[in-house]
Amino acid sequence: MNFLGTWMLRFAFTCGLISFLLIAFKQEKEENKNLGILTGIVASFGVLLSSLLLLYSLVSGNYSIEYVYHNTEKSLPLIYKISAFWSGSSGSMLIWTSVLAVLLIIVFLRNKEKSSTKTISGVLLFVMTLFMFVVTFIKNPFKAVSEQSDGFGLNPSLQSLGMVFHPPVIIIAFSFFFIAFGYQLFDIRKNTEEHINITWKWAMWGWVLLTFGIITGGIWAYTELGWGGYWAWDPIENSSLVNWLFATAFLHSLRGKSNNNKRMNFLLIFLTVFTILVGTYIARSGLLNSVHAYSSRGVTVVFGVVLVVLVLLFIVYYFKIKRLHPKNNTKKSFLSIIKSGNLFSILSIITAVLIFGGTTFPLYGGLFLKAVSDTPISFYEYVFGVFGILVLLILAINPSLYTRKVLLIPGSVCGLAVLALMLFLCDYGFLTKLSLAVCAMLTVNLIIELAFNYKKHIGNKKSVAVLLLHAPLIIMVVGFAGSMGMLLNSDVTIEKGNTAVVGKYEVKYRNLYWKEEPGKTTAVSVIGVSGPKGKLQLKPELSYYQKMKISHSRAVIKSGLGEDLYIIFEGIDDKDNITLKVKIVKFVSLVWIGSILLLIGTILYYFSENKKTRILIKNILEQEV
Repeated sequence: MNFLGTWMLRFAFTCGLISFLLIAFKQEKEENKNLGILTGIVASFGVLLSSLLLLYSLVSGNYSIEYVYHNTEKSLPLIYKISAFWSGSSGSMLIWTSVLAVLLIIVFLRNKEKSSTKTISGVLLFVMTLFMFVVTFIKNPFKAVSEQSDGFGLNPSLQSLGMVFHPPVIIIAFSFFFIAFGYQLFDIRKNTEEHINITWKWAMWGWVLLTFGIITGGIWAYTELGWGGYWAWDPIENSSLVNWLFATAFLHSLRGKSNNNKRMNFLLIFLTVFTILVGTYIARSGLLNSVHAYSSRGVTVVFGVVLVVLVLLFIVYYFKIKRLHPKNNTKKSFLSIIKSGNLFSILSIITAVLIFGGTTFPLYGGLFLKAVSDTPISFYEYVFGVFGILVLLILAINPSLYTRKVLLIPGSVCGLAVLALMLFLCDYGFLTKLSLAVCAMLTVNLIIELAFNYKKHIGNKKSVAVLLLHAPLIIMVVGFAGSMGMLLNSDVTIEKGNTAVVGKYEVKYRNLYWKEEPGKTTAVSVIGVSGPKGKLQLKPELSYYQKMKISHSRAVIKSGLGEDLYIIFEGIDDKDNITLKVKIVKFVSLVWIGSILLLIGTILYYFSENKKTRILIKNILEQEV
C-alpha cells in the first residue's frame, strides 16, 4: 500500500506540475480542450485516489505505514480513525490538496466553456502542486516502517468531535477563497466586472465556513482541550483571525459603494490568500511557538521560497495592473475605502495588519531589538478590543442606519450613564467598561429605531437584515467583555478533606480513586462545590496514557447564561494532594449564542442579496432582448 500510495502521489505531482506549466505558458483557444486543464483533471483524480488509499490504510490498520502507526491504534473508534487523516502535517496537507482537486473538477465541469476557467484552474493547480511537492518529497504520508502489531495511537486532545469538524471546515473555507481570488484575478487582468457576483458568492461562503470553523475551534478549545479558554492568541489562531479580517474587508469593499475599486479589491483578496499560505507556513515550519505547529525544516525552506516569490510576483503584477487601470490610482483607491460607508473595512485592515505584525514579530524583531520575545497577549487584547469598540460606535452613531438623528440622543445618554456608573462602581478594566457602555448605547438606539420606524424597516428586507445583524454583534461583545474582562482565575492545591474558596464558590476535596482502562490510567477526584449554582458533586479526571507517556485532562464545566464554573484537574503529588485550575467565566455563553446568530443572519442576508442580484440580471437580459 505504501508503494502504491507513494507512486500515485508522484504521478499526481508530475501531472499537476505539467498542467500548471501548460496553463501558464501555452495558449489554447478552447477552454474545454485546454491540455493543461485536462492534465490537471488527471492530477486531481491521482490525488483523490492517493487520499482513498491513505484513508483505507487508517481504517484497516495498516501499521507498516508510518503515518498510520503514529496516528491510530486498534482500540481507536472508527470516527477518530477517519479524523486521524487530517491530524498530522502530511495528512492535513493531503486532505487539503484533495479538496482543491474536487473544486478543480467542479469548476471545470460547470464552467468548461468559459474563458475564466483557465485562470481559476491555474490558481488551484499552483497551490495543489505546492502541497503535492511537500507530501510527495518532504512529508510523505505513505512512508514505510517495519511491520507493527498495533499503532502508537492518536493524541487524546485530538480524540474529539472538534477534531472531526474543525480542520475540514477551515480547509474548505480556505479553498473557497482561492477560487474567489482566481475570479478576481481574471476580472482585473481582462478589465471586466463579469465575475463580481460569483466572486462574492465564493468569498461569502468561504467567510461563512471560516467563521463557523473559528467558532467550532473555540468551543473545542474551551470545552474539551483543557486549554483554559476559547482563544489563546496562539500564532495559528491569530493567522485565521487575520484571514477573517482581510476577507471581511474584501466582502464589504466588493459589495459596497466602492466595488469599482478594482485594485483595492484585488489587494484585499490577495492578502487573504497570502496570509492563508503564511499561516500554513507557520503551522508547518515550527518557526513560531504554537500548540498547533508541526516542525519540518524541508517545509520551512519550500514554503519560505514560495512566499518570497509570491511577494515579488505580486509587486510586479500590481504595477502591471496599475498600467491597466490608470484612473484608479493609489490615492483614489485609499480615499474611496475610508469613506464613512467603508470605515468597517479600513478598521478590519488596520486590525489585521497589527495582529499579523504582532504575531510575526519574533521573526523580524531581532533587526530592531537585541532581546526578542513573543508579543504579549495584552497587545492583541487591546488591538482587538479597540477594533470592536470602534465598530460598535460606527453602528451606534452612523446616521445612515437610522431614520432620524434625534433618535440617537437617548442611546448616547444611556451609554454615557452606564460608563459613568461602571467607572465608579466596578473595578474591571477600562476597555471592558467602555465596551459594555457602547453596547448599551447601540441597544437603545436599535430599540428606539425599530419602535418608531418599524413599518418602514419591515417593508425593506435588506434594512431588516442589516439591523438584525447588529444584535449578534452586541451579544458577542458582551460575551467577550465578560469572559475576558471579568474573568476570575485561580490555581489551587488542596489536601483531602480541605476546602478552597474561589470567588463565591467553595471547592472541597472529598476523595480520590483510580481506574484502569486499556492504554491509560485515570485519577478521578471527587469534589464538592457550593455557591451560586447550588451544591454540586463533580469528578474531574486526569488520565495518563502509557504509550505516549503524556497526561491529559478535559475540563468539567457547569454552564449558565450568566457565568460558567470551569474546573480542570491539573496534577497530583505523592501525598494525593490535587491541583485544580478553577475559573469563573462571565457571559461566555453569549459568545456562542451571538456567533450562531451572526452566522444565521449572514446566511439570510446572502440569500436576500443573491435573490436581488438574480432579479437584476434577469431585468438586464430582458432589456437587451
